[in-house]
Amino acid sequence: MPLPCQFGQGSIWKSPKMSSQYLSKVSHATSPIAIRRWGIIGNIMSDQEISNQLQEQWLEACLSVGIPAVTTDMAARVLAILYVYGGGNEGMVLCKKFTNEVQYIQKRFHIEGGEVPDMKLAGIMKGYIKELEDDYGNIPDWAVTLMRDRYGLKLNK
Repeated sequence: MPLPCQFGQGSIWKSPKMSSQYLSKVSHATSPIAIRRWGIIGNIMSDQEISNQLQEQWLEACLSVGIPAVTTDMAARVLAILYVYGGGNEGMVLCKKFTNEVQYIQKRFHIEGGEVPDMKLAGIMKGYIKELEDDYGNIPDWAVTLMRDRYGLKLNK
């Protein structure tokens, strides 16, 4: 029974044997973007998955080389928002971009296990936590803008 394989605009009918031959010829094109462009049937990653994977690899590379991918101020803001609003916002757990950055921040600023955290970050974060908790009913504009623009999340009051 022939299997449909889509390439570009039209649809071509190929037998399973011919499809496997074709796939072996294009095995050099292993990037997810190339696979999506050619429309090869198989394990196709969505644009969001590609973006998340790229971000994760970028953060790991920056961490291994010692280049700051997230500033100390941004890290303090993200952790303060997570501390104050994280318990009631399921989107923070489901947003891969947000969790990738939080994991990066944990590793970069030594907020894991029994390590001594970066004291500069802790001081800045305390200020942001105080600001968020003092005016809990009204979320500051910087927090709303940060979560909406950077992660696509809405903060709940």
